[in-house]
Amino acid sequence: MKHSIKVCDDEQRTTNKNQVMSPELLALIERVRAVVNDRLLRLTQVKVKTGLASSTIWKYVKHGTLPPPIRIGSRSACWKESEISAWIDANAFASRSEKPVNIKMFVALLINSKVHSD
Repeated sequence: MKHSIKVCDDEQRTTNKNQVMSPELLALIERVRAVVNDRLLRLTQVKVKTGLASSTIWKYVKHGTLPPPIRIGSRSACWKESEISAWIDANAFASRSEKPVNIKMFVALLINSKVHSD
């Protein structure tokens, strides 16, 4: 299974910083924030859910295009299931939409404490 994330060049990144996230993706972020009893997923579970290899998961985390894990110990990390599900939904939206989606911006909004929809 081949996965793709739309990567913007430097000019598009500058332009996209001034763009507002689509209402559909902002609503998705709000739904994630409303989750009360969220499950934590280990790396193996994230691999199964996303279909990505470990190295790709860590590369995306490093580049800010996948939500980072939550540290639950000195050598343990887990991902919030709601964030991984939202990331999958955002990528599905991006692949089926004519509108460009800045996944890096989406992830940044997703993991920040408050979404500004001005």
